[in-house]
Amino acid sequence: MARTISVTVEVNGGSKKKPLKNGSTAAILLDELNLLPDAHIVVKNGKPIPITQVLKDGDRIRIIKVASGG
Repeated sequence: MARTISVTVEVNGGSKKKPLKNGSTAAILLDELNLLPDAHIVVKNGKPIPITQVLKDGDRIRIIKVASGG
């Protein structure tokens, strides 16, 4: 089994490949990108995923910033 995986991440209007350790979750991806889980939604295949979901090699991930306020 590979020690690292590569996912494509779309964030802030850009797209880039991101290497991660095998077994990394969406939460780990957010942490490595210095993004707060409470302020972002992680989307895979057009559907939001829990931050506990393990990512797989070749996944295409979109990160959406949550707008909130009063």
